[in-house]
Amino acid sequence: MPRATSLLLAVSASLALLASATPSLAQVADEPQTPPSASSRQQIRVAKLFGWQPLDDQNLLLWTGKEEVWQLSLSYGCDGLKRARAISVTTDRRHIKIGKDRVQLDDKRCTILALTLPDEKLKKRYSKARKGYVAELLPWPDTPETPVPPPAANGSA
Repeated sequence: MPRATSLLLAVSASLALLASATPSLAQVADEPQTPPSASSRQQIRVAKLFGWQPLDDQNLLLWTGKEEVWQLSLSYGCDGLKRARAISVTTDRRHIKIGKDRVQLDDKRCTILALTLPDEKLKKRYSKARKGYVAELLPWPDTPETPVPPPAANGSA
């Protein structure tokens, strides 16, 4: 029995040591939570596109302002991206949302999987959109961009 007792005491001491080194749930709740990466977004608001630059068959840079650029990662199968000169980007009420919106080129529709800020190396290499590479916003058919006013009563405006 003394051996079992000493083993039990050793296990109890180890558990006590582990418990003192492990933060409690209250301590963990008080610690600041790390925010999602500032360079990654679920959606971005856009009013106008200023051009684009293909990086490879699944990534492109999209200028949403003269100096505001986003890297879009697309679904597999956009093999014509490097050869395209014009693209359309679908929007939902002027927001590009990952998983919903697409980049359309010719007959291909590529779902946007990620929206991130490009790293400094890419920003330096591509400081502005490639000349002649046109991008246009394409609203979803069921979400009008501007509300249609009701007709005037009695023909008055």
